[in-house]
Amino acid sequence: ALYFLAALAPLHILHSCSCSWVDAVCAVVRCRPMPHSTGENSDIEESTRWATPMAVPGTGGRTERTADGATKSSAVEKKRAKGEGSKKVAAAPPKDGFPHEAFTWRRPFSSGDLEAQQDLWHTLSQQGRRVKSPIVQFSSFIYYVMENEPFMSMEVMRIGDLNERSSVGFRTRDATAKAGIQYISTSGTLVFEAGENTAVIKVPLEVSVRWDTTLEFVAELVHTRLDNAIPGRYLWQARIKIIQVRGDCFPTDRFAVEITRRRFDKVPANQLFLEYCKMNSVEPKVRRGTLKLMALDALCNLYGTAVLVLLLYAFCVILGEADAATAAAAAWGSRGRKNALVFIASAILLPLPVLQFLKVRICRLQVDGLSRNLLQKNLLRRFLNFTDRSRGKLREGDLLLTMTRDVELLVGNGYMNVMPFFSAACQLFLSTTLQFVFSPALGEALRWDAALPLLLFPLTLLLALRLGHKRTCRLLERQGCRMDKLCRHVGDTASNYPLIADYNQRPFFVELHEAKVVDYNNVATAVQQAFQRRASLMPLLANFLLCLRLIVGGMQVIDGTLISSHLMADLLILGCVGKATSDLHMICLDIQRCFTALLRLVTILNLQIDIDQRLQVNRCRRDETGAMRAEARKKLDPNDFEPIDSLPIRVTNLDFTFLSWAFHRHGNEENLVAPLRFEGSIDIPQGQLVVLVGPQGEGKSTLLRLIADMITQETNHNIVFVPSHLRVLHVNCDALFFHGSLYENMTFGVRLGDSDGRLERVLSICARLGLGDSVLEALQIPDVCEWGSVICETKQTLLSLARALIANPEVLCIHKPTEGFDKHTANIVLGVLQDFVRERGIEEDPATRHLRRPRTCIITSSRRQALMWADQLLHVSSAHGVVQVRGDEVLDAELL
Repeated sequence: ALYFLAALAPLHILHSCSCSWVDAVCAVVRCRPMPHSTGENSDIEESTRWATPMAVPGTGGRTERTADGATKSSAVEKKRAKGEGSKKVAAAPPKDGFPHEAFTWRRPFSSGDLEAQQDLWHTLSQQGRRVKSPIVQFSSFIYYVMENEPFMSMEVMRIGDLNERSSVGFRTRDATAKAGIQYISTSGTLVFEAGENTAVIKVPLEVSVRWDTTLEFVAELVHTRLDNAIPGRYLWQARIKIIQVRGDCFPTDRFAVEITRRRFDKVPANQLFLEYCKMNSVEPKVRRGTLKLMALDALCNLYGTAVLVLLLYAFCVILGEADAATAAAAAWGSRGRKNALVFIASAILLPLPVLQFLKVRICRLQVDGLSRNLLQKNLLRRFLNFTDRSRGKLREGDLLLTMTRDVELLVGNGYMNVMPFFSAACQLFLSTTLQFVFSPALGEALRWDAALPLLLFPLTLLLALRLGHKRTCRLLERQGCRMDKLCRHVGDTASNYPLIADYNQRPFFVELHEAKVVDYNNVATAVQQAFQRRASLMPLLANFLLCLRLIVGGMQVIDGTLISSHLMADLLILGCVGKATSDLHMICLDIQRCFTALLRLVTILNLQIDIDQRLQVNRCRRDETGAMRAEARKKLDPNDFEPIDSLPIRVTNLDFTFLSWAFHRHGNEENLVAPLRFEGSIDIPQGQLVVLVGPQGEGKSTLLRLIADMITQETNHNIVFVPSHLRVLHVNCDALFFHGSLYENMTFGVRLGDSDGRLERVLSICARLGLGDSVLEALQIPDVCEWGSVICETKQTLLSLARALIANPEVLCIHKPTEGFDKHTANIVLGVLQDFVRERGIEEDPATRHLRRPRTCIITSSRRQALMWADQLLHVSSAHGVVQVRGDEVLDAELL
């Protein structure tokens, strides 16, 4: 009775918790919001606490309030406010079906916002020059904030006629950062009084104890809450990236000093694994799933102990000899003993289907999947924010191997064995305890000859785990290195096949591959033998003690000092203890297999990232943009768009150090060069086609990458200043294509559903660049292909340029756009780039040209032909830095 009562409690907990958990998992898998949440706030109380708009004194951006002091809210908030008393009203899911919890680069907005934005600009196109409302937009497309700061401040600028009052609604939306965990959801209305051109949105931040590499959320201007304002064409939405201060070291900060200094020999592997388990359990879904798994293991242990007790009772009391059986027979009789056996058999069999059902049900928790997801998504986030030095320390394929092999080892062999470890340890403890309490429970004296051998198992287990541990770790490290070399060789062979075929080096690469395979297999065999030797120790000890007890106990039965049922009970308990000890030993060996994978993950996830540097550059540019804009408004007509459009791109006191090829080869910081140095300032006005010329290898591409923010500036001041509200796009020399349709490749830089990506515009831009009918036909079919291998290099370069023009940035930086073209095609490309600058975008509506920001195109070139199309020429060299020149001053030796 006690057994079944104890079993009901965990069973009820698992059943009641599984439904809500399954709903959450299904919501994540289907990318839809939870039924009880809108993705912003789950009930009225949370909406009141989180979504209270904040007043910003002294900035001109205030929250609009009614006469009685209440805050004006959106239509949804007004409906919530009409709830009956304090009754909680479940919020309906968003009508657009877009999950507010999810965020991807392809869809960072809801379809309702997109439709409102497209309808608004269509109306503006019809009205043309009659539009007098000012444009309202964020001052930057991305903001950075430290997690220990109290709030995030985002400037909203008003461009145009400032003589009247304007207002615009705003709200925040979850991305990888979640409201209530990393920040507080905020919404409200910004008001610009007459003459005010700047407002500030403040979003309070929360300090989270969860480990993440980088997190971000979205702030957007609401199109349905506008008054005398037009939302910016692109900057009506901004991303806010949160930089962690505490817990930035993976897995925890306990060994942060040793990990930072790369002193992994000073870090105990088992303690590092415990820190990883601690970090993983902080994740709420993982923690809940782990607790449910442990509850199921406890239920299984309870069942196993109950079965063992029932079997011992059956052997020693009901079926046993001597006084115990006689007493049972006298109390129950022959029929009662038979009924007791039926009850014991039923008690053993009936819970099995329930336990099997729970084991199948518990698989839906996906604890291993959640753990892998936590590591894999943070690996990619970390990699995308590496500095050039950190990225230079990684070989090709390292990220892929770590994300697949190492993560699988760490989660599968590591964390997922924690629950079986505790289960086996509890089973060992219960079985050992049963031997000491069973005989006294029957009124007999404790048999020390049967109990003492059980104490040998824990001691032997500790000794077995110590023996051969260091040698096994060395073998596992060698196996990982051999696998890395083999995978890199396979990747190099696949990527360099044309070179191998051209030089007829197939036999050499086959022999090299076979040698690496043999080397890896030898090490893998040594690892397997080492684990097999260590794994066989505990079963050998268990069988030895079992046979020893059988011999000693059997002699006692023959001598009449021990009854056979008690010997059978001793053997049964000894077998259970031996099995639990062997299982515990195998689990520990499996966990040891993941130690090398954990070290590789710790190494990669703690490489330096450039977020801190980008934060300083971003804030410096925003401050400088605000100061320059205020200065420009004093000189120009304050009702004109020009104050913001007159801010130049400025290169000041250039002294930049970049990485040489030797650093990427050797990975040390001594192999650095500093080719770009000059004192002074060079301004590049917006709305110009600028050509960078100069000797080869003396800084043209480096300067272009600095302007495009592809190289992080490591100084406290901006050596290259770009106004913060300008979107900059960098186009490399190599044309890259991902696996997808050609249309998807061409609209890679366009938000999903945006009018910039409409098919007619894509076809027109490609046609203007001279791409043939075959390419235009391929754009209209959904065929998925490796376009880099089926399209010639000339057309690939033209498609790469077309993709950049389709994205329609304010600043376009291109490396050698005319390289490899004949004179006619080069003229076409340069003419299209010039039209991009003059028309403020290619294939855009002429009626809204006055509402668009100027377009600036900066290219590098070594052809004199490009000089004739340039509005400004900048000569870049290591001797003189950056100098503005005329076309006739460029040396022929520097041109083709």
